[in-house]
Amino acid sequence: MVIPGNKRHQRYKMREVSNKIMILKDLLEDYEMLTKDDKRRRGIHSTFNELQKQLLKQGI
Repeated sequence: MVIPGNKRHQRYKMREVSNKIMILKDLLEDYEMLTKDDKRRRGIHSTFNELQKQLLKQGI
């Protein structure tokens, strides 16, 4: 993957991407710890499925 821009901008973008990946990993861990009742009550099941689809599109 090539990021356009100078070296400084590239480092900034890579840091931004890695921060997003870490946030998504944390969300995934939190989601897996919830029970099925919690999932239904909180209504996050569909949100998580959307997140998973986006990750698959990006190849993460």
